Amino acid sequence: MLVLLAGPALAASQFWDTDSGAGLQGGDGKWDTTDANWSDSRLGTALSPWTPDNKAWFLAPSNGLPSIVTLTNSFNVGSVSISTGGLYTLIVTNGGQMLAGSTNSVIGYLASNNTVIIVGGVGVTSLWEVGTSSATQALTIGSGAGATNNLLVIDGGGIPSAAVVSNVSVVIVGSAAGSQRNTLIVTNGGKLFSKGICAVGSASSNNVTRVTGGGATWDFGGGCVYVGSGGANNGLIVDGQGAWGGAIVTNMATQPFVGSGASDGSYLIVTNGGQFFSYLGGGLTLGNGANGCSIKVVGGGAG
Repeated sequence: MLVLLAGPALAASQFWDTDSGAGLQGGDGKWDTTDANWSDSRLGTALSPWTPDNKAWFLAPSNGLPSIVTLTNSFNVGSVSISTGGLYTLIVTNGGQMLAGSTNSVIGYLASNNTVIIVGGVGVTSLWEVGTSSATQALTIGSGAGATNNLLVIDGGGIPSAAVVSNVSVVIVGSAAGSQRNTLIVTNGGKLFSKGICAVGSASSNNVTRVTGGGATWDFGGGCVYVGSGGANNGLIVDGQGAWGGAIVTNMATQPFVGSGASDGSYLIVTNGGQFFSYLGGGLTLGNGANGCSIKVVGGGAG
């Protein structure tokens, strides 16, 4: 006799919408499993609370106004997609946790001026698991033409590891031509854990990553970083803010690049006690077909 075993249900999509009128209205609100701030379709009519494991979509509100979404609970989130004209600030705080991602996430796909803030505090850890330990997922900040001024902040609030983004395969800050001025900030003891080959500027220009102060850390656990991969004037700044080891980039498994291909003006700055550790095999490539690239190690015990 043939026995069929059911597999896990595929994650459904829910769309942020705080108004039951036709269309997605956006709006300020709490992301929890009680408040009916989600629509099951892009039509934005029937609203319901969040269902754990689903994929969270934040799309352009019909009224064109920005929205602030606050998460202080803990539940599974398949993915986060702020997309196609969305104007959102998502704040994960007071121990809020988005867990066990199952697909890639993006902050600003064909969309500008979106922000995700993971902020910690005393006695609490705010966490975003972009994937799982066995199946990491990609995270892109600014993707597609016109995706500008998107931002991810991981802020420990001065307490090491009080704000964490983990289980990330690759991080791309600025992806595709026309995606510019996107930013990743790891600060005040925040932690970012990734495993793959990451890029600050992938065919995209004027993007920056800042790892600054309080023991802020970007831990690769493998892979490496390309500062500029086909885009101009992209940068990585590691600033200890006056404390040795106050900011650390570490655990790369392959050689990092500052500039690669048509990525003129790429730069790495290590300053004020910041630390940048290349991979164990040693070495770092500067330029690699790009012009005007630079590495600066500046004062205060930087190394």
